[in-house]
Amino acid sequence: MPSSRWAGSTGGACRQVTVQQVVIFGAGALGTVLGARLATVRPVALVARPAAARAIRRRGLVVHGEGAARLDPGAVTVTHRPRPFGPRCLVVVAVKLPDLAAAGRSLAALAAEDTCFLLVQNGLEGRELFLGGAGRPLLTQRAIASMGAELLAPGEAVCAGGGLTLERSPCSAALALLFRKAHVPCTESPDFERALWKKLAVNCVANPLTAILDVRNCDVITPDLAPVRRAVCAEVAALAAHAGHPLPEDLPERIDAALGASSNRSSMLQDLTRGRPTEIDYLNGFVARRAEELGLAAPVNATLAALVRARTAAAAAPYRLRRWAAPPQRPAR
Repeated sequence: MPSSRWAGSTGGACRQVTVQQVVIFGAGALGTVLGARLATVRPVALVARPAAARAIRRRGLVVHGEGAARLDPGAVTVTHRPRPFGPRCLVVVAVKLPDLAAAGRSLAALAAEDTCFLLVQNGLEGRELFLGGAGRPLLTQRAIASMGAELLAPGEAVCAGGGLTLERSPCSAALALLFRKAHVPCTESPDFERALWKKLAVNCVANPLTAILDVRNCDVITPDLAPVRRAVCAEVAALAAHAGHPLPEDLPERIDAALGASSNRSSMLQDLTRGRPTEIDYLNGFVARRAEELGLAAPVNATLAALVRARTAAAAAPYRLRRWAAPPQRPAR
């Protein structure tokens, strides 16, 4: 990272960095958990939609499960209209991929020269979407979230554990230390691109199946669905290998073990339940499009993407009573 306020140059390692303030942009499940934990070590401002902001101002933040916490109203600043960022501000961008370009447009106008944006999204296109929306260069750091979190109400979430993996960079060591001080498990990845592909495979298995079937993660680990899970992994692995990031041969077994131990509701199922746009076009839809561009095949990912889109459309359409035609009458003899 080019700013000397963030990174040192000794041996490529990062000097101690003092983040003066943290802004959490997006008050969903992940933003709520990270905001509550980071507020124990730094001043935190939480940017939420107007209705959610009002609710959080009244009730504060509550995290159940692992690392349970309760923050009184006023422990964090809550707003739906953030002000320009001060010096040494870390902005954790915790919105979903469909909202990321708009987030870039909004936040670019508020950024100082040394503002660092931590992008915590699924898929492979997060940085491009964010900077495309911003329309100018910004200091960005990517992260992968493996935290199982579910939003119960504005400012209230359940956390089932997990943490963050940071893209290795001149400032990642200092950011990882900050998160660990806030009791968020955090590591740096020396091969972040491969880690993104692995997470994409997990998401392409868990999210559409749980959303289509309306079940928790562990419920998709059945013998009947095994061929589907393995076909999804094989299609993602083919693209990853083409991109120069071959995935482990036992990745399907690893995914089965991880999902089998998880009783979470996936983020895509939560989005469908709340009538929010899903990330399907950035996950299975992305795999299908990229495979077609490269002359490869990804029919299972394409089918799952189509089914999620159909379920989304059905959920959004008003329910209509259908009038069934009466059976034809036999002619009188």
